Amino acid sequence: MKHKPLCEEGIITSFSNIGRSGNTTKQQRTFDEENHQKNHQKEIEALFNRLHRRQQKFSPADFLQIGPPLKPITDTPEKDVAQAFLQRLMALDYRARYIPVQPDSSEVNSQSLSVSETVSTDDDDIYALFSRNEHSDQSKQNLVHPMDVQMVVFHCSDNFLKQNMITKLSQCQYALPLLVPDLAAADIECPLWTFRQIRKTWKKTEIKDNSKTVTIKSLPICKAETPVVSFFRLGSLSQSKSQLMNTLINDRHNTFFHRNCQRNTKSRHVMDEVVEIAWYCPAGKGNDSFSDCIAFCNLHGDSLLMEKQREILTEISSVLVVLVPAVEKGQENSKVVSTLFGSPNPLIVLTADNDCGAVEIKPQKYKVGLKDRSQSDISEELKGIIRQILSGSNKSFKLELMSKITGVRVDEDDTVCQNGISAAMNIVKLIQDMDVYRIKDTFLPCQGQLWHEWCRTKKETFCLRGNIEEEKSQKDQQLMQIRQKQCAASCSELMKSFTDSLMRLEQKDKEYFLKWTQILIDELSSKDLSAILKNYDEKWSEVLDLKKHDKFDQLKSKQAELEEISNNLQAANFGLEHIFREMAQIYEAHQSLKKQTHCTHTEWDKYPELAADLMISLELMDGDAVHLPLTWISGLLQEVIKKLSDQRVFVLSVLGVQSSGKSTMLNAMFGLQFAVSAGRCTKGAYMQLVKLSEEIKKEFKFDYILVVDTEGLRALELEGSNTLHHDNELATFVVGLGNMTLINIFGENPAEMQDLLQIVVQAVMRMKKVQLSPSCVFVHQNVTDVTAVEKNMDGKRRLQEKLDKMAQLAAKEEGCEAECFSDIIAFDVQKDVKYFAQLWEGSPPMAPPNPGYSESVQELKSIILSKASESDGIKLSHFSSKIQDLWNALMNENFVFSFKNTQEISVYRKLEVQYGSWTWTLRSEMLTIQNQLHPQIENGQLNNIELSDLSKRMSRKYEEIKTEITDYFENDTDKELLVQWRGRFENKIKDFHQELLTGLKRKLDEVIQQKKACKKLEEKKTDFENQLLQKSKDRAHTLREIQIDEEELQMQFDSVWSHWVEELTTGIKPIEDINLEEDQFNVLQSLGFEWTLCDELKSSEKYKKLPEKGNYSKYINFKMSQKRKTALNYVEEVMKLKSRLLSHEDQEQIRSFIKDVQQKSLKIIQSKPVTKTGYTSTYLHEVAKTVQENVTELESKMKITFKKEFTVDLLLFVFHMTAGWILQSHKQYKDNNDAVKVLNRKKNEYFSIFNNFCRGSSSVVVFGEIICEKLKVSAVEAVCNQTAVDLAGELRKKIEELTHKLRKTKIDEMELKRQFDSVWSDWVEELTSGIKPIEDIHLEEDQFAVLQSLGFEWTLCDKLIKTGKYKKLPEKGNYSKYFFFKMSQKFKAAWNKLGEKINLKSEPLSHEDQEQIRSFIEDVQQKSLKIIQSKPVSTQGYTSTYLHEVAKTVQENVTELESKMKITFKKEFTVDLLLFVLHMTAGWILKSHKQYKDNNDALTYLNRKKDEYFTISSSFCKGSSSVEVFGEIICENLKVSAVEAVCNQTAVDLAGELRSNVPAFNGNRLKLEKHVLKDLAEKEDFNRYITYIRNPREQVENFIREQVKTYISVENKDKAQKILQKNVDDIQKLISQSFFEATEKFKTEKGEINMWMKEFSSLLSCKLTLDTISCQNFTDVNDLDFLRDEIEKGLQTITKEMKELPVDEVMKYRQKPDDILIEQLCNCCWERCPFCAAVCINTIKDHSPEKHSVPFHRPSGVEGWHRKGTVDLVIDFCTTLVASDRSFYPSRESEKRIPFKQYQTAGGKYASWSITADGSTLKYWKWFVCRFQKELEDYYKLKFQGGGKIPSEWRKYSKEEALESLNEMSSL
Repeated sequence: MKHKPLCEEGIITSFSNIGRSGNTTKQQRTFDEENHQKNHQKEIEALFNRLHRRQQKFSPADFLQIGPPLKPITDTPEKDVAQAFLQRLMALDYRARYIPVQPDSSEVNSQSLSVSETVSTDDDDIYALFSRNEHSDQSKQNLVHPMDVQMVVFHCSDNFLKQNMITKLSQCQYALPLLVPDLAAADIECPLWTFRQIRKTWKKTEIKDNSKTVTIKSLPICKAETPVVSFFRLGSLSQSKSQLMNTLINDRHNTFFHRNCQRNTKSRHVMDEVVEIAWYCPAGKGNDSFSDCIAFCNLHGDSLLMEKQREILTEISSVLVVLVPAVEKGQENSKVVSTLFGSPNPLIVLTADNDCGAVEIKPQKYKVGLKDRSQSDISEELKGIIRQILSGSNKSFKLELMSKITGVRVDEDDTVCQNGISAAMNIVKLIQDMDVYRIKDTFLPCQGQLWHEWCRTKKETFCLRGNIEEEKSQKDQQLMQIRQKQCAASCSELMKSFTDSLMRLEQKDKEYFLKWTQILIDELSSKDLSAILKNYDEKWSEVLDLKKHDKFDQLKSKQAELEEISNNLQAANFGLEHIFREMAQIYEAHQSLKKQTHCTHTEWDKYPELAADLMISLELMDGDAVHLPLTWISGLLQEVIKKLSDQRVFVLSVLGVQSSGKSTMLNAMFGLQFAVSAGRCTKGAYMQLVKLSEEIKKEFKFDYILVVDTEGLRALELEGSNTLHHDNELATFVVGLGNMTLINIFGENPAEMQDLLQIVVQAVMRMKKVQLSPSCVFVHQNVTDVTAVEKNMDGKRRLQEKLDKMAQLAAKEEGCEAECFSDIIAFDVQKDVKYFAQLWEGSPPMAPPNPGYSESVQELKSIILSKASESDGIKLSHFSSKIQDLWNALMNENFVFSFKNTQEISVYRKLEVQYGSWTWTLRSEMLTIQNQLHPQIENGQLNNIELSDLSKRMSRKYEEIKTEITDYFENDTDKELLVQWRGRFENKIKDFHQELLTGLKRKLDEVIQQKKACKKLEEKKTDFENQLLQKSKDRAHTLREIQIDEEELQMQFDSVWSHWVEELTTGIKPIEDINLEEDQFNVLQSLGFEWTLCDELKSSEKYKKLPEKGNYSKYINFKMSQKRKTALNYVEEVMKLKSRLLSHEDQEQIRSFIKDVQQKSLKIIQSKPVTKTGYTSTYLHEVAKTVQENVTELESKMKITFKKEFTVDLLLFVFHMTAGWILQSHKQYKDNNDAVKVLNRKKNEYFSIFNNFCRGSSSVVVFGEIICEKLKVSAVEAVCNQTAVDLAGELRKKIEELTHKLRKTKIDEMELKRQFDSVWSDWVEELTSGIKPIEDIHLEEDQFAVLQSLGFEWTLCDKLIKTGKYKKLPEKGNYSKYFFFKMSQKFKAAWNKLGEKINLKSEPLSHEDQEQIRSFIEDVQQKSLKIIQSKPVSTQGYTSTYLHEVAKTVQENVTELESKMKITFKKEFTVDLLLFVLHMTAGWILKSHKQYKDNNDALTYLNRKKDEYFTISSSFCKGSSSVEVFGEIICENLKVSAVEAVCNQTAVDLAGELRSNVPAFNGNRLKLEKHVLKDLAEKEDFNRYITYIRNPREQVENFIREQVKTYISVENKDKAQKILQKNVDDIQKLISQSFFEATEKFKTEKGEINMWMKEFSSLLSCKLTLDTISCQNFTDVNDLDFLRDEIEKGLQTITKEMKELPVDEVMKYRQKPDDILIEQLCNCCWERCPFCAAVCINTIKDHSPEKHSVPFHRPSGVEGWHRKGTVDLVIDFCTTLVASDRSFYPSRESEKRIPFKQYQTAGGKYASWSITADGSTLKYWKWFVCRFQKELEDYYKLKFQGGGKIPSEWRKYSKEEALESLNEMSSL
């Protein structure tokens, strides 16, 4: 680098020395230059140090972040000036050059003015005034030059930031560095790369043949071939070269910095030797300085010292302009001028020592004087000369050729840049020879017609007509077919090359690659675009000309050509965004099909990751298709989340009319690069993530601002209603998406403003209705006078009035109330409206941006950040789901009904899970308390329970839960969403806690009441115990002397026990069991219903599933009109005539036939040897076959056909008549041949033998008695009973053995009889072992089997048997109903006509009526159960009056319903309903009565004690001591109580285990629902499905019970067993500890055994209940050590037995795990959708004000909905119906149809539901309908036909796909 003198004087001196000093001077000069070079290098280093720019280079990322708004320009410290410069430049504030720099304090102090210490005089002061102030000069000299700041920043930036910086300088209409000396080397660099983004637009004016032609040109500046006018100076001049150049380009703007600019200093360290370039772009107006674009180059500094730069400029320039102080021979500048004068380049020399005007010395060589001339004059002369020269010159230059200039290094030659361009050129080579409008169709086929067709089809799925589901199915199929085509077309070479480069290249190479691709594609498309535009203009001119001359015959073809050109113009719009759009479509297509294509390169699943890595502005909405690629956006944001984590962002969107400067404003505000061009700036919507700087991050609750730029409203491309619809959609989407929306108003056109405001207000109104709360700021751009406060106030007032008016209109349209805009959204017109100055300071294309605009942008940024600081923002994952929700809702016609806030739903679902956890913790605590208090009540230690006591016991756990709740709502990551539910859930937990306490108190109070109810029995128990114990002792004492085994002892005990019980209960009336069935029949008969009807309906048992019936029509008698009654009466008369068609002779013939068949059949039966060989069913088959043959013969004879009822009745009659003889004969056979019967007949005889032996009779005497007895019986009988004779000997032996045992005991006759009875049955069993008994016969079963073998249905046979009418078959008066006539054709026609009239009676009930009846049945059931459960059955017993009360209530309700529905029920309905209600209440009655009996019946109590007292008696018999017996009694009591305690605690523990580990139980209601549906599908049981559909809670409870059983009995049996064993160990420890403590107290206080027993019971009472143990008979027990040993022995046995208990035993006790879980999981909402009966899945029972909802509905036909007046089931889903144009009748009485879209206006159950019109469907229910089509049709007696025909596509779904689809449901 050549040396630069420090002052102008130095320059003159050095040049004057050159001519005089010769070689010596040259040597001196070389030496000086070297010194200056060193000094200059030090100065540059010092400059960099002062500006703190020796660290890492700046990059775009350093400035693509949001810092604090720029403050007004003030002194800026040197260390901050570089960053301040760039920030202002990025904000398009051209005053960035003029930032005042505040020197470091050290320099300031050193340069402070010194004050003389001497006393000054007035003369001194005057002298000082005129003297040169060295300090002032030095201070100014040391200030940083503004252009040095610019160049330092340039040198300290990477190439991408340089490019951004140069682009912004160009937009500010500043000159740009073209040739820059390398600070580290001697090279000169051309930063060509930095110019690549600059595009210049101008209007070229040409005059030919007196005609003026203006041509618009728009080119990348690197491609523009323009003449170059270069300026440089030789030496030092007083005139400013740069200032003179500015007058040529723009005399109102300092394009080139000059000495008279603000903040200029004399010291310049980096700017000298730099060549800057600027372009003059004419506007095509008369005052243009030049008619075409011209480049002006300015070499800074003295060009005498910069020979290399001078040569370069000479080579590229069309005109050279040289400024010299004077031209004198011998001077260096003279030599340079002489050289230039001799060159062919046009030359203009400006001399400072001459005042002459422009003089052409020779052709294209001019001299112009500067001395004493005004700059404007000089400027005008220069313009004239330059115009003249250029008019005849063809020389031009374009920047791309700089790489060919010798001595210039171009930055694009860097390896990394070349790698990028090389990869980009691979793409460009594919398309460079192709018409640009064909590129997308050829290489990007997925986003063209296919994508547009997909979007159109997708939108059509939300506007279905006709057969909705069929059409929807077809549309879905079309969508998949399009996706398949996209997959097939996704293998273009261009996409392969592009994606391969993204995956292959290093990060920096990749950045260059993308930028080069964008640049090259833009160049390519803009080139063709210009040609198409020119063609369009020409064709449009032709069309206008034809219209003007009325040449309509040619007009049509020209218009078609124009339309084709217009289409080409649209297709020619091709850029980098289209390639990313293609990536999006490839990804979406493959993701939809879930498979790879045959193209191996298509790694589509990596596309979102590739795009996310780039962190560039990406397309959100496709502006061409006006659609969102939701799958792509979701995948993209998911990858961003992986990269950055799920950061919080503040979403800022912008909305305004087209070309209103939205993108420009965002770019200036945040330094972004959204596309900015004339016309429609942005098409669609783009998003860019911008990071908050560390400097301000702590002030916000989020880390990023996500900026969404959108296309403008009121587009000219759209027409009419399309514009309004599109704009409303876009506005709703943009406003809903943003946390804040900037409403951009351009200009002051009232009509345009009103249109915009109306759209905005309606969008905001919609957001309010779906509980979204965006904020908005109005930006009023291009206001003429932003400083006029009064005018602005008036503007705000008018804006407020407009907004209020629009709010009222929007409220009316959306159906809500609002008087002013602030009723809809928080809005302050004083703070939320910002006025902007116009963007340009003058007229483009040469106008710089207005600094006032930049200031307005920064003020707006302050407002945005201030409001944003109050916001929590939104997580990226939430933002992703919000996009989906908004767009899906927008696709529907009714946005408000269709909007579904997925993220809010997700957060609520998690809250439900947490709520379940909190409630379970409280419930577990409650169960523990219950298990503690229950034994105490049973033991009589608690007689009263207070809520306060229970609350105190629960308080610790309750407080813990409250703390957890507070922590959850305050610290959860979604706390901003959770806050809306906090108060409600805190109250719910409070209510739940109170319910638990109340419920526990109620349960314990019931136990207390039961205890009190059996007080009488309790009082007698001690007496019973004492007496039984004494009797056991006495009995044992009696038997102790006799050595008998255990079996004999049991027999002895059994023989006396009943006597003891009888004796103890003498005078106590036993409580009888109840006969509910008999009482039920009595109740029905008391209401007037026939016994036969009741019996028939009871036997059928169909009443048990009354609520689940598919159709109730058969139960109804309609109230008919008189006309219909007359028709039916006529039909009945015909029926009567029909029944009289048999003649009297026919009737008699049939009757005679019946009697004849009876006789034949009896004869056949009586011929069989039943009395000798027994009965066999083949006899009946033979009879049946004969009867059937006879019936066939009679039909043939009479020429009639009998109904099967006749044959069955006849067979039943014959069987009935033969049954008596068969039964009698078989009895005879059995009596004669069955050994047991023979022996039992001999019992009395052998008792006599037994008695005689006991009295001591000899064998002779006994034998004589036997002989006498035998003589009484005939010899024949003796022979027949040979078996009995043989057995007699055996019996006699046994009698002798028993007699021998009892002979020593003195017992009376009655006791002897008892002893004999107790052994008799054993003897008979022993003796007949191996002899097969003769069974009784079951004729009824055999008769059924015979009938079924003949092909008669079981139901028919059963029905006819129950009527019993067959028994009088021969006595019937008329047999006409038993046969079919063979009718004539005429008669058939008449009969069919009558049949149609008959069908009037059986018109099907509507779905609404069916549901009303079903609801009525369930309601009556609940009422009846409530009545019964209110009765004191468990404490006072049962009485049949309770049933009478229920029956009366049911009957009253039926009557009320008949009146309400205007129908009459048949009596069958009332009977079935009563049977159903009585059946449902029977269980509770029986259970309660059993409880009553168990607690109050002495006989029951004593029989429970039988085994216990047998054990006592046995122990005493064996000689056990009182201690041993007492120990056994205690152990027996402990065993019962311990087992109960263990099982109850195990039930609670298992419930907790199940809830934690079973997936169905550990989530919210929705998760449980998913598993229930999965279980139903796996079992494929239609009956279970119907239960689920009709009574979902019942099926869910059944599911829970099954899951519990499977878990503890099969899947986790070992784990369950361990839980049980742990509880056994706990109980064992408790018993041992209690025994120890009671014994210690006993020993200490020296009490009696009674005292010990009370203490022991008291210690156990916290967990165990001990029955009363009387100590009266154990007063002799004193050895407690021995007692302890006995109890320990027993306890070991008990423990072992308990540990071996099957886990199923748990289910038999008070606490049951399934009941606990049912109470926990089923205490939720069970409301069902009014259309499809899908269950609301809210975990909370009363979740008001939230409406009922379910994520996926089902076809309404599943619930039985059908089209009125038809039998066609409805196949449509609710979510589809509410988006359709269909309507429905809310009830049977409704005359007005309600549109499904407005279903909530039907009120009642319809208003309480929120059904999102999102068209969401579940494959599960489609599979279900197809799988169970026949069953559903049979159940409802309706059909899937006509409008309800099942779409064929549904039948393709497998069960596996159905189950997989359930995951979609649970993901919400």
